[in-house]
Amino acid sequence: MNVIIGRCSFTGQWVTIGEMRTSWVLASVLIIALAAVSAAVSGCSWQSARAPQPSILVLMVENLGFNSFSCGDASGPPDDLIFESFCNESVRFTHAYTPSTMSQASIASLLTGLYPREHGVHHNGAVGLSSKFETVAEVAKEARLKTAFFSGGPPIFRRSGFAQGFDLFDDNIGLNSHNLYRPALNVVNLFLDWQKSIRGGYISFLFFADPQFVDQPTVDDLGEERESSYEGQVSEVSESIETLVKEMKKRHIWDSTTVILVGTNGAGSERVAEPQAVNLYSESVRVVLMVKPAHEAKPEYVKPTNWKIDSNVSLADVGETLFEMLGKTSSSRNVSKMGTVSLLSSFSEPKANWADDREIVVESAWPEWRGFGGIRASLRKGPYFYLFDENDQVYNTLTDTLEARALPLGEAGTSRLRDDFSAYLRSDGYAPWKAANRADLDRTLFGEELWRDRPITNELANELKTLALRYKDSAELRGWRANIDLQRADWNDLKAIAGKDRPLWSYVADMNLNTPKTLPPLDPCQRALFTHTGERNKDCGDDLSRALATWADESKPHKERDAAMETYNKLEVTKALNDRVSRTNLMVGDVWDVPRSRWSEPALTDLILAMPDMKKYRASRVRAAR
Repeated sequence: MNVIIGRCSFTGQWVTIGEMRTSWVLASVLIIALAAVSAAVSGCSWQSARAPQPSILVLMVENLGFNSFSCGDASGPPDDLIFESFCNESVRFTHAYTPSTMSQASIASLLTGLYPREHGVHHNGAVGLSSKFETVAEVAKEARLKTAFFSGGPPIFRRSGFAQGFDLFDDNIGLNSHNLYRPALNVVNLFLDWQKSIRGGYISFLFFADPQFVDQPTVDDLGEERESSYEGQVSEVSESIETLVKEMKKRHIWDSTTVILVGTNGAGSERVAEPQAVNLYSESVRVVLMVKPAHEAKPEYVKPTNWKIDSNVSLADVGETLFEMLGKTSSSRNVSKMGTVSLLSSFSEPKANWADDREIVVESAWPEWRGFGGIRASLRKGPYFYLFDENDQVYNTLTDTLEARALPLGEAGTSRLRDDFSAYLRSDGYAPWKAANRADLDRTLFGEELWRDRPITNELANELKTLALRYKDSAELRGWRANIDLQRADWNDLKAIAGKDRPLWSYVADMNLNTPKTLPPLDPCQRALFTHTGERNKDCGDDLSRALATWADESKPHKERDAAMETYNKLEVTKALNDRVSRTNLMVGDVWDVPRSRWSEPALTDLILAMPDMKKYRASRVRAAR
């Protein structure tokens, strides 16, 4: 069995003697071993082995930027109760940067201590973390800790490759058309249930997706509904985490657990032509990082850990720190060549033991992933922020905290900085970024507003028309416009945009305007739907269209039509979910692994259900979607 000797109060690690058979005969051997271990780790103060085994809990929150709350600082919003326990009991890293705007890449860095250039995960797509990279979860298992990962929703799922090393990887969200994520309190409760079921130390990662869903209503502890907003979702996550803290204290595991609260990326802003996914300015990449270190239980009169570290750090550094906490030295693994450091020493004293002017690299591979640009990179070194575009820029963040005014390019000092920073990024394999097509950026920015979960206003509809006229070759904008026309029954606009290549749009518009025209040539699915003749239905390869055509064919027996209605409604639920996912993906900035084409224009069944004689079927479709 493993014999636990004690714990070093500096590192929080347990020291054990492995695989010894306890017996009276071996008592002398145990005494000798105890003395040897005590001598080997001089400088540590030892606790009783009966104290809770130290554990690590990482709380990762989507879109939790440095300006999301202020811990009562005068410069921030009045949010005294937001993440209150962390504001009172943690080390706050005020200049922490995510290595990527893409959450999947950021979490890969937390798990490996490597930058995206090194671990190969650059975006939220299907390319996940390779098994060749050792993760902190795998090291934790070697240390006989229990391991678990709980995902609250997109974009973090098992296909990310993050499951390696975890005893439990729970991403079973249970999606439906009204709920696309697992609320924060549910994530917390899953962790608490799991923790209660295990013995000994653990490392667990909890991912909270809530702040993406700004239109989702939430209710506070008093049962009062919050405003549906980003701030409301942050409050929901905060309240859920405070519930977690209270329960951990009740179970007497709060003190013995190192708890890390981190934003995977920032919340972005309305900076012109900078969708959040490609924005490398502070509002999108400077994130919350707060650490409540493990420590011995302290009397109430002893002041808890509470200080700030103002030096630049990366979430890749957090990964490096986790390895050190688990006893994995840099000499025994593939460490980052891009200069990560361990933050562990700052958990015990308010001082950074790394250089203030070391390089911090941040990237966005979103434009490369979406097919309209390469990887965009930036560098932060001391007070300087360098944007490695074709028209590169340098900012001094000490004098320009909003990063609004680049340093004059003609000055000698600026030129030297640009040359040095450019050379550094080129040595890491980056190239100057050529700005994506303006149409792609404008479309993405507008989609974030257009597809909010709320009624389309006249103002938004008119803005869409203006944008579609500006970019006349954009099939996607044309499709969005047609979808909005169907929702708003704007038949004149649908007819205006139909053109010669979308005759069914024009036909549906004419029928609703009571100016019927002859049906255009139809393919088998269209013919089955628009003529309501099930005899021709067999040639239609689309299950949803075929079911609707049979249901609407009044020449069919009632039993056959009822069966078709049931089939249609089941398929419609799936379609409603897919449509909701597609719209919400556009609303959050097109950062989920969802094809944009899925919501590019109305489906055939959407068109037929917009016909005047399909009112009763349209009503049934609405009930099915609910």
